[in-house]
Amino acid sequence: MFGKAPVLDHPDGRTVLYRLDLGRCDIRINGECHGLWCRVSFKGGKGWMFRSFLSEDRG
Repeated sequence: MFGKAPVLDHPDGRTVLYRLDLGRCDIRINGECHGLWCRVSFKGGKGWMFRSFLSEDRG
């Protein structure tokens, strides 16, 4: 079972823009991650997610 992960306005931000279902296939990491945070995009939006919520399987 998957949970939901917040997408924030900026790294360490307090503003939650979206809550996405973990396990979604359409979340894309844009560029490199910075420390614990990755800039992401998905159908309908973009923002920052905590790195541990993401899989970098690009295969």
